[in-house]
Amino acid sequence: MEKEMAKTFLEDKNKQRNMIFAATIAVGLLFGFFIGRMWSGKNAGEIADLDEKNATSTLGTTLGDTSAKDSIALSEQGAGNVVFVNKAVFTKDSWIVVHEDRDGEFGNILGAGWFPKGTNENVTVELLRGTEADKKYYAVVYNDDGDKKFDAKIDAPITENGKAIQQAFTVK
Repeated sequence: MEKEMAKTFLEDKNKQRNMIFAATIAVGLLFGFFIGRMWSGKNAGEIADLDEKNATSTLGTTLGDTSAKDSIALSEQGAGNVVFVNKAVFTKDSWIVVHEDRDGEFGNILGAGWFPKGTNENVTVELLRGTEADKKYYAVVYNDDGDKKFDAKIDAPITENGKAIQQAFTVK
């Protein structure tokens, strides 16, 4: 009987140690994740100061101009899994979709972020695959069909004068 109690006691102690070990690993991973996010935000993906008077979209609209119907403004980007958007102005709930460049055209979609109508400042778009240095990308404004779920077959780019509202950027 004492052997069984001792065995049970040791098993309980081992389970407790394993749980403490697993919790320590989980806390360490979370801490590492947040430190990594802060580190990449300050180095790899830090937002540069935006000179809104000189930054223009491919449509020729001043990006900082809130009188435009829909607009998007990005600064220089660092390589990483997040794209920083300084300002996005939408007349309806919309998506910001990040495409890689394919010979001057929109290539594969790397990520998409949903944003409510109105002015959205200092927001991020999480990417499924990170950007790389010295490559060109596009942040494109897409409509939302109302379900807040991005589907490239249903949610199409919003256009102005026949051109998608977007901003090209090169990762440094």
